Amino acid sequence: MSGARDRRAPVSFGKGTGARSPRLLLNPRMATLRVSPRPARLLAIAAVLGVLATVVNLPPVREFLTRATPVGRLAGRAGPTEATLAAARRLLDNGRGADAAALLQPLIAAGRAEVPVVLLTARAAAAAGDTRTADLLFESARVGAPDDPEAQARVGEYLASRGFDRAAAAQFEVALRLKPNHPTVLRGQAERALRAHHFSEALALADRAEQDAPTWEGARLRAEALKELGQVEAAEEAAREAVALAFHPLTLRTLAGVLVLTPGPDRLAESCRLLQDALRRDPTQTGAMRLLAMNLRALGEHRSAIRVLRRLLRAEPLSLEAYPLLAQSYQATGRAPLAAAVRRIYAELQPVDERVARARFLAGVARGSPDSLLGLARAYVAAGRPDEARRLLAKPPLGSRSGPAIERLRREIAGSPTLRIPALPEDPLGDRT
Repeated sequence: MSGARDRRAPVSFGKGTGARSPRLLLNPRMATLRVSPRPARLLAIAAVLGVLATVVNLPPVREFLTRATPVGRLAGRAGPTEATLAAARRLLDNGRGADAAALLQPLIAAGRAEVPVVLLTARAAAAAGDTRTADLLFESARVGAPDDPEAQARVGEYLASRGFDRAAAAQFEVALRLKPNHPTVLRGQAERALRAHHFSEALALADRAEQDAPTWEGARLRAEALKELGQVEAAEEAAREAVALAFHPLTLRTLAGVLVLTPGPDRLAESCRLLQDALRRDPTQTGAMRLLAMNLRALGEHRSAIRVLRRLLRAEPLSLEAYPLLAQSYQATGRAPLAAAVRRIYAELQPVDERVARARFLAGVARGSPDSLLGLARAYVAAGRPDEARRLLAKPPLGSRSGPAIERLRREIAGSPTLRIPALPEDPLGDRT
């Protein structure tokens, strides 16, 4: 099979796979799911759809088995409409992953397994926070479309978003062998370079990714790299281009971050509006909360800043930089007892987090090397955060390693006390939305 194969072709079950390990293969001559009349094949298909039924509340598997028919009887059916896929892409580009998933769910429920349908539904599930469904669908795409560079690249993109940097890099290499300079891969590499503070490299990769067609993801990466390189005007131009292409929470956050680099209350106010829009679309964006609180404080709106900072600290209690800001805003509004209570929390937490912050920085610079991640895991244990250390050990590259250092760390995790994070002082006004 070739990488130039028609991506509208379906993912379908191939020969010799068996019910335990269904292998999905592209079939360019058909516009629908190829269903073999053999009982073993039906059981294999039912196994996969049965998992999907549990995960995304699809119709019962027996309905699929009732509909399943030999290949010849399926030949005349129409494929998924481009209008449905285009509408789902627009929703996804505007940060509405749950709506996109709901729009695509009937196609998956009907047993449609075309590569674009599976990929787009997987991306929508990931954007909606449904990682269980996304894991299943991305794995189906990885195994089922081995010669499709877009499928392999999107799997790498997803792995990177979950923090599996090494696995993502390996997956990107697979995609690049199928299609050199694949834009999704280049954007993924640019994102990784940004996290490692290699800003010139990130800009070069983003520029290469955008040579054929501009995307909001590429424009956003260019803006972030240009901002870090001190090219503020060019960064703002790229950020506004990203917002024009997609009113997505990430593009809004990027433009808001660029605007505050140029002084002025009007630009601060515009940045606040963008961040509020981003949080309406994705209430979990702690980075947007952090910048919004800083903007509000700069505008003298301390009461609003207090509400945002308390919301941030409920979502991420170890966002240590937020505690002094919250204490200062309490002090500015004449609420000295609350300011003192917050300062006490910060004094208790601040020493244990310094080692973690340094280890996290070093891991980023080392691009997630095993040794750097081992150092980060040890820092988490020392800071009383064994759950974070366990998560690092559960995924590549540490998850597949063994040896005295790993075993010693596992013993340390098992015996590590968990850090007690003091609760914020009661403040009904500050918690009012």
